[in-house]
Amino acid sequence: MEYAARAGTTGPAYGPLHEIAWFAENSGSTHLDATHLWEVETRKIWVRYEARIVAHGATLHPVRQKKPNAFGLYDMLGNAVEWTADSYREASAEKVVRGGAWGFTGLRVAMRDRYPPTMRNGYLGFRCVQ
Repeated sequence: MEYAARAGTTGPAYGPLHEIAWFAENSGSTHLDATHLWEVETRKIWVRYEARIVAHGATLHPVRQKKPNAFGLYDMLGNAVEWTADSYREASAEKVVRGGAWGFTGLRVAMRDRYPPTMRNGYLGFRCVQ
């Protein structure tokens, strides 16, 4: 996923985030300073933060609304966090997720997190390739 998302680039993103990805600042009805909201107003409590950005209209968006990367791939950052087949640690049930989502701040291609395979929410999914 990271190779495909980078498309030959070496930076944290393959272009300006507002042009290539849906994330917390631009996925709502108007621009939101989500970094400030996360760091100051919600005191880093995810449920409170998520409720605030959802109230602002932040949500998942249809694909191909933003610019593609140099390989012609869309939505390689943001919109939905992507499940991978990789285990987070050897002998761990947790799976690696990549790519960030519509409610995240500070997206970067190398973003890597983990969730148990039973996790379900409105920003976690997978990317289809045709």
